[in-house]
Amino acid sequence: MEEKKASADEIAETVGIEKAKVEIENDKANEEAEKCAVIQKDVEEQKASCEADLAAAIPLVEKAQAALDTLSKKDFVEAKSFNTPPKGCDDITCAVMHIVSGIDPTVAVDKKGNLIDKTWKAAQKMMANPQ
Repeated sequence: MEEKKASADEIAETVGIEKAKVEIENDKANEEAEKCAVIQKDVEEQKASCEADLAAAIPLVEKAQAALDTLSKKDFVEAKSFNTPPKGCDDITCAVMHIVSGIDPTVAVDKKGNLIDKTWKAAQKMMANPQ
């Protein structure tokens, strides 16, 4: 009986040690779960913000596409004939050159693909073939 009691005490001690280890790991897991919950909340807030921004941007993109549909070859021929562009037109052509840099061979870029010439003269060169 004493032998069984000693054996049971050893087992109980081992179980107690293992239980303490499990409690430590459980505490660590709970901390990680709390951190993950905070991250998930942040991500959900960012997702909602992005979806709201997208919903607001879609009508603007559609409006811009509709405005682009009104442009014709004649408009480009007229625009490139100006020695000095109308106010704001040079900003728009500069933005377009940035967009098509590396795609349109008439737009000069450096080794990194960055726009070299942002002048109206470069924009006129880009518009040389409006088709």
